[in-house]
Amino acid sequence: GGIFTATAYLDTSGNFDPFIALAGTHKVFYSFTDAKGCSNTDSSTIVVDSIPDASISAAGPFCKNAGMQTLSPAINTGGAFSTTAYLDTLGNFDPFIADVGSFKIFYSFTDGKGCSNTDSSIIVVDSIPDASISAAGPFCQNEGLQVLSAAINAGGTFTATAYLDTSGNFDPFVANVGSHKIFYSFTDGKGCSNTDSSIVVVDSIPD
Repeated sequence: GGIFTATAYLDTSGNFDPFIALAGTHKVFYSFTDAKGCSNTDSSTIVVDSIPDASISAAGPFCKNAGMQTLSPAINTGGAFSTTAYLDTLGNFDPFIADVGSFKIFYSFTDGKGCSNTDSSIIVVDSIPDASISAAGPFCQNEGLQVLSAAINAGGTFTATAYLDTSGNFDPFVANVGSHKIFYSFTDGKGCSNTDSSIVVVDSIPD
């Protein structure tokens, strides 16, 4: 039935706001007057603990095919990430499952005093480029040098063999008769790479 001495963080009814009070030690006062008109005031110390840092170390962008990535807190380890289909509590992030786009992830940490905090970060997953090869062949073995090419993204490299150079020059005579699997790799401006393959057939020449 008495009143607390009001401050920015305490009203006369005793409603105390730790966020406004901020971390530290705060002395609060309470006054009471009885039926005989006698009054008294007492005080108490209220401690507000700081909230722990739950920030997340900057990570990404990741290419969709970059494999499993491990996210980590910037300051306080031992907390937990909020799980999703592409993220577990330990921070293992799978870009392939996440797919292309921006993803908001959360990390929570509780300190030794029982104070908790949650922070978030945006993780970007970039698409992987198309490394498909234009259909080519079949070639006759004596047809001379043939030039293979990328179907979409030029500027990559073919995997060199005895019958194919990195630019796509294919020699049916050296390749000999048969089916030959060739590979092409391309890296885009974001540093994301992809490799695709194609079968090139060399036919025999008649007697």
